Amino acid sequence: MTRTRRELLRTFGLTLGGLALGGSLSGCALWESLYGKKPQDDGGAEEPPVATQTVEIVDFEFVPAVIRVTVGTTVTWINRDRAAHTATSTNPSGVFDSGSLAQDERFEFEFTAPGTYEYFCSIHPWMTGKVIVEA
Repeated sequence: MTRTRRELLRTFGLTLGGLALGGSLSGCALWESLYGKKPQDDGGAEEPPVATQTVEIVDFEFVPAVIRVTVGTTVTWINRDRAAHTATSTNPSGVFDSGSLAQDERFEFEFTAPGTYEYFCSIHPWMTGKVIVEA
């Protein structure tokens, strides 16, 4: 391999062994520039719900990831990333879908029935969140 190719691989955080032998691309600058952050293994831990009406999309995460609101509350999602994102309900599915949100765009949805509403970013499916709606 020429020095130029080796330098190029180092620039993208890769090694021949890591790429050719199927090593992890976790933390790879190329991966993050193309697809965003890779999902982190949190051991299945879930954040406690936060009482708020606004969810920000920051660094490929919904912040906070779990919120608690009352029936009739309008929740606003704001995309603070340069990458496009969605807020799309999954369980139950079809309840809301923001469509693609560019940087600083927002989406609002009024929750009219109690329940737990799980959602994700359809562009980056490891990004997940939950809205707990109480009567």
